[in-house]
Amino acid sequence: MLHKLIKSSTEEYSILKALFQEIDHSIEIEKFTKTFRMIALLQIHSRLIKLVELLLEPNKNVNEIATAMQSLYEIVVPYLFKEKRTMDQLREDGLAPKSRTTMAGSLFENALELQDPSNKDFYMQVKRLHTILTTRDSMHTISVNNEARRRLAFFSNSLFMKMPRAPRVEEMIAFSVLTPFNDEAVLYSKKTLKTKNEDGISILYYLQTIYDDEWKNFIERMRREGMVTADEIWTTKLRDLRLWASYRGQTFARTVRGMMYYYRALQLLAFLDSSSETDITVTKEEEGIALMKYTYVVSCQKYWEHVVSCQKYWEHKAIGDPRAESLIF
Repeated sequence: MLHKLIKSSTEEYSILKALFQEIDHSIEIEKFTKTFRMIALLQIHSRLIKLVELLLEPNKNVNEIATAMQSLYEIVVPYLFKEKRTMDQLREDGLAPKSRTTMAGSLFENALELQDPSNKDFYMQVKRLHTILTTRDSMHTISVNNEARRRLAFFSNSLFMKMPRAPRVEEMIAFSVLTPFNDEAVLYSKKTLKTKNEDGISILYYLQTIYDDEWKNFIERMRREGMVTADEIWTTKLRDLRLWASYRGQTFARTVRGMMYYYRALQLLAFLDSSSETDITVTKEEEGIALMKYTYVVSCQKYWEHVVSCQKYWEHKAIGDPRAESLIF
């Protein structure tokens, strides 16, 4: 990220490149803690946050950013390395400017080249870095959701499994999944969610009780997306409500979503196969690779009946089969 802020033709760019090469080399030979002072990381952390915050400001001050980078440099080069080096040694190693005049002033004042605000990828990386640097969640914080804890535990345990290195997604054998569909409920309708059984309990009330924490998260998300009153959950946010409930009930929509996780997983794996540290979005090529490797087919056993039902629904919504709306979705 820092490389993109400095002109490639400048001496400052060469210094930054040499510094990262030394850090990478120490990691490769597994001597990072022997080469660098860990206590200096605290000061680097605070100064890096300051730099990132300046980059995120709408009206960026170039002089302030240059000063922040100079401040960061003055901590990293003299204090981060355990082995003390003279100024001549630093120049020889490419970690200090050749000119003594430059060393006396600010290193980065004429070398900065700020990215255009339209460069969304760059500033998304800056925001992500800011989140990483400023998030201070307790290590003892545990999710209240049982399913989240189960998945985290399963993933954590899998890290210790001895597994052969997986081939690239491009090299894997393509596979297909077929799910038969007869006449099952696809999505819960508004009426189904509201209707109470003989005990006076509706499906929505039951799901709200079973998935209490997830319901609170759902309502919070809906409010963040513009919901003002609770009644809007049955009007403008009805589709979101139906999906939330259907994904937690015995519906066909839940099955389809589960099967399509294969596609999302392959997309992510294809992205990891070819992405660099600075890439943050899946490309069309990676989406195409996932599409080539995974096919999902829903086999409608009453296909013609469903087609006719959907046609009637479009022509006469008032008298059409309400289940057709779910099929169209």
